[in-house]
Amino acid sequence: MATKKTQKQVAQALVTETRDQRIARQKVEIVAQITEGESLRAICRRDDMPSVTYVMEWLAADKAFAEHYTRARETYADAVFDELDDVSDQAVTASTAIEVAGLRLKADNMKWKLARMNAKKYGDKQQVDLTAKVEIDIEQVDKKLERLLSKAK
Repeated sequence: MATKKTQKQVAQALVTETRDQRIARQKVEIVAQITEGESLRAICRRDDMPSVTYVMEWLAADKAFAEHYTRARETYADAVFDELDDVSDQAVTASTAIEVAGLRLKADNMKWKLARMNAKKYGDKQQVDLTAKVEIDIEQVDKKLERLLSKAK
């Protein structure tokens, strides 16, 4: 049977951990927590985690961490999308109009965030990219222009 570590045991483990080990552990934990739907700010508020500023520096300096972080953010967006169903269910069972209004605000906020986290997947704006190749025969254009000018006289 596994027992929970005491705060003293955790503190001792952190002291014996090297700086590189601690950073590696924190990076893994950040990616895991974001994948589960926790925000970076909430993760970084914990005592054993770095500040948001450090995480941003790691993202700029460590390509592998940045790739894992990006995938975790995509998964986070999917988790937020799934949570919208829970908010809708809560609104259906809400007992007051104030609760419903609060849940509507929460859902609107979630949809707004989703549209910015992954605009291609969750955004309202549809964008169509079109590439076309147009070839113009200058001689035909000149002939057509001469005919039009001659008709105008």
